[in-house]
Amino acid sequence: MNNDLSPWQKSDNEWFDVNPNRSYRIRQAIPGEPLLKKYGGIPTIDCWVVVRLITHRVYSGIRFISKSPPLDNEAILQGFYEAKKSLQEVSVLKGRTFIVLGD
Repeated sequence: MNNDLSPWQKSDNEWFDVNPNRSYRIRQAIPGEPLLKKYGGIPTIDCWVVVRLITHRVYSGIRFISKSPPLDNEAILQGFYEAKKSLQEVSVLKGRTFIVLGD
């Protein structure tokens, strides 16, 4: 195992190794994650990450705030990820930041 991996990389590697039929996962954000950089690097208890497996040990993630995470269901997480990615792309084009807030 590579000791140079970050805690979130280790977590995602271990999870996808145990769940080889999945392409998406939900987990709480981990302190220091690049997704949290502009928020001071410290996640709150309601900060979640949907992680998408691109290829073996290559991931993309989206951060969001919610009192509770979406269900850990592949189709739901894929829909949530794709919807938020689309909204981020639109807001980048308009030069503003978009954060999805849960109910």
